Amino acid sequence: MKLEDLKGAYSAIFSLGDLCLTSLQLRDNNLRNFAGILDWVSSPDLKKVNMLLKNQFADFLNPDNLRIIQYVSDWDLLVWDEIYNIGFNHDFKTDKNTLSHLGGYGEVKEKYDRRIQRFLENLSTGQRILFIR
Repeated sequence: MKLEDLKGAYSAIFSLGDLCLTSLQLRDNNLRNFAGILDWVSSPDLKKVNMLLKNQFADFLNPDNLRIIQYVSDWDLLVWDEIYNIGFNHDFKTDKNTLSHLGGYGEVKEKYDRRIQRFLENLSTGQRILFIR
């Protein structure tokens, strides 16, 4: 693909990971109109990201597939979705979550469900969508 082919307007621009840097660059360049699903997570395995998209997010953030890894700061707990190999570094705050209990799971799931709905809606209605990884 040539740079010339990428120029122009887009209905939506989505980060497909791998880390937060993609989202930061989109935000810093005023290309991010809303939060996406993979904006602030670690998604090191592109095959798993493709599977997530193909499955339309089925079982994403299913509590049975989540593993609590460790504290990454005084405020954040690292939680890993083992089915899709996605790490959540910024969502599970330590005021509601511990190494043995995800007390804030409902809020996190709700937030991602909203983002998934917005993503799927944009896919079905968007004229031109750009995915960046």
